[in-house]
Order: sequence, then C-alpha cells, then structure tokens
Amino acid sequence: MSRSNCIIQAGVPAQAAHAAVDPRIRAMQDAYHSANHDRFPSLARLLGIPFMNIHGPLDEIGRRLMQQQADRACGGTVGDVMDALAGLPELASGHTRVQLGAGSCHHPAGRVVVAHGCLTHGGYAVADTYFRHGVSTVVYIHCSQPDVERLAGEGRGNLIITGHIASDLLGINPFLQVLREAGLEVVALDGAGG
Repeated sequence: MSRSNCIIQAGVPAQAAHAAVDPRIRAMQDAYHSANHDRFPSLARLLGIPFMNIHGPLDEIGRRLMQQQADRACGGTVGDVMDALAGLPELASGHTRVQLGAGSCHHPAGRVVVAHGCLTHGGYAVADTYFRHGVSTVVYIHCSQPDVERLAGEGRGNLIITGHIASDLLGINPFLQVLREAGLEVVALDGAGG
C-alpha cells in the first residue's frame, strides 16, 4: 500500500495526502539514482543462495501489531500509548526505547495512527498532515531531528518514536519463526530472529 493510501485510510483527504508525500517520494527517487542496486543480489549470487526482499510486507505486519497495541490504550494518555508500545517484546528488548518526539505524555492520546512502512518515515509533512486532519498522535519508527524539532515547536500533536530496528523486528521475527517451524534453517543478522 502506498504511503498516501495509508494516510487517506486515516481520513485525510486524497489531495492533502498526496501533497504530504510527494516531496519525500521525489527525494527518494533522486537518491535511487546513486544507489548500488545489485549489492544484495550480488552477495546472494556469491554465496550461492536465493534472494528475495520481503521487507515491505513485514513492515505492514509490524505496523498492524503496533496499531493493535496502541489501540489497547485507546482513551488514555500519550504516555499510556507509549507504555503499551514499550510492552511489545521487540521494543522492550531493543537497543532504543520508545520516546516522545513532540507533545506531552500527559496529553490525551486521541486518535492514534502508526505510520510505519513504505520504505521511510513521513517526516514533518506527513505528521503535520495527520495533525491537521484529526489525528492527535502519530507513531513513527524514526524521524529526523529537524523534523522532530519543527513538530515539537509547532505543538499541533503528539509524535511517538519507537526505534527503527526494534520496530522492523516486529514483522520480521514472526516470519522467521514460521520459516523455522517449516524446517528451514534461518541465519539472522542485525538483531533479527530473537
């Protein structure tokens, strides 16, 4: 699902959603021109193993788990949402901690949207668009410091940051478990597979 479709599903008008994601899409397209597209496929060929990138769907699994956990704190404060998220095993044992980027732990959480996946965070523009259209609390897995500072300075809503790798593992680890249960040997890197 595209980033703008995720925003539209949260009740943001299509035109505003597309306007929020377009600058980030253009920046990613520009960066794509300088990327080494064959790096990981080359490594797989060298090792003589098949290669398939399934990161996107696994991000969606993780996003859904985080949204379900955040929804358990429905009606509570931003701090309650942070505590609920911090209770997920991967986030509880991660090297990073769930933190508040903007807003206050004491604010009512209101409507909470977990914006994770689609290759990147939405930065200032996406969070601000959510805030302008009825979402009180946005959850990102990471966000640049200038965007966090701008969102905090404007004070329109709450931003929770959960940590990139720990959040990715929410979708990756269940998949690896299924592979292992099917009898496959899985060699995990970068903290996955725990």
